[in-house]
Amino acid sequence: MPMNHHEVKLDDGRVMQGVKFTPPKHWVVQRALTIQTVSGPAMLVDDVVAGNRLHAINGMPVHDKQFSNVVEHLRGITGPLSLTIEVVKPRLASNTTIIIDTREWTVKLPNGTSLTFPCLLLELLRETDIGLAAGDTLVAVNGQSGAGLNHRKMQKLLEGARHLSVVHLEWANHTPLSHDHHRERHGMTAWAILSEFYSMSKGQVLATRNASYCLLCEASFGLFKHKHKCTICGHMVCSTCQAKCVAVVSTIQNCIKYRACIRCAHLVSSYGYQINESLNLTLA
Repeated sequence: MPMNHHEVKLDDGRVMQGVKFTPPKHWVVQRALTIQTVSGPAMLVDDVVAGNRLHAINGMPVHDKQFSNVVEHLRGITGPLSLTIEVVKPRLASNTTIIIDTREWTVKLPNGTSLTFPCLLLELLRETDIGLAAGDTLVAVNGQSGAGLNHRKMQKLLEGARHLSVVHLEWANHTPLSHDHHRERHGMTAWAILSEFYSMSKGQVLATRNASYCLLCEASFGLFKHKHKCTICGHMVCSTCQAKCVAVVSTIQNCIKYRACIRCAHLVSSYGYQINESLNLTLA
């Protein structure tokens, strides 16, 4: 067996029902089937990721077989299953995995604790030991490796994952090299990804985008009162109630600049980070 061919053994073949394959030309499999998308329990199976190729099912090659017959055969297996998979895209080494529940927007950390998204973003700024740092690099989304993906493709991958109820994000520890490559060129650090990834539930997103008044002062938005989204809590506030914040984090070389509402700015300033002086807040 070639070095990049792995044998994957499963106790229950029904796990593979969440896997979709790219239809081959003329609907006849040539050498192997390419995995197109992965969802459900299959996301937790090593090497079953988009881009990899299926060569054999229980030792039987899929070469020169009808696409529909192979898929029906795979879907019909309910017992133990053995797959021969070619790893096309090597997985990048990951040190941390967080699990995001997009229904309630909570994050399960490696130590087993759960945080809401606003609290997670604040903990990243505080540099609390939660198993994830602001400068850590995203390497995989729901088991799909980010190796070789440019910024646009990674953003599409994240956009698709946002509509799932549970999202697994894998991170590699911060290094100066990863910082230069991912933050400066692709913006793939934990702070950049998570602050952009966060949003309300579907109905709340529409209500937030179409908000006609400020959440804090309740003044109506207009020509001279523009709306701004708070990076921390995600709510819409007016120009008067928003702040341009700056935080210095050791795992990111440059200062983190972001917008926050005054309420979140008070929280951030209480942790010792610098806030725009015009807000008359207590500065560090």
